[in-house]
Amino acid sequence: MNANFKIRIRKDQFEIEIESSEKDFVVDKLKELMDKLDVKTQSKIIQNKNTQSNETKPKSFNEFLNEVSPASATEYIVAITYYMEKVEGVNEINVKDIKEGFRKAKFAHSNASQALINAKTQGLLMQGSTPKHFTLTQTGEKWVEEKIGNRE
Repeated sequence: MNANFKIRIRKDQFEIEIESSEKDFVVDKLKELMDKLDVKTQSKIIQNKNTQSNETKPKSFNEFLNEVSPASATEYIVAITYYMEKVEGVNEINVKDIKEGFRKAKFAHSNASQALINAKTQGLLMQGSTPKHFTLTQTGEKWVEEKIGNRE
């Protein structure tokens, strides 16, 4: 069986994909590009379905929240939005997504709508492309990445 290794990195509207039958080539090229572009992101190596998988498992939702350690509903919303955008590939979130995130995190909060408004007022979220949808601001992303960096 011929193994085919592929790495794809997507950040905002920017995407890089490297594919080769040589794992070392893919890993080396990724490191080279990340150094040149000063990219800090998680990636995984995916082999074709004809071969055994050699994936790096992403953190689960609850593992991620434990790492961020949000202390308020607003912080939970920012962490949930970050996870959904960066890990799940969701572009924008809404109140329903936040309520589901609170449920999965077992975080009891009576008013997800107000917490969303607070996150927007604090400059951590901004209006999405459609009404009642939100996306992270650079400030919100930076806050989560600093929390993650403090744990590593």
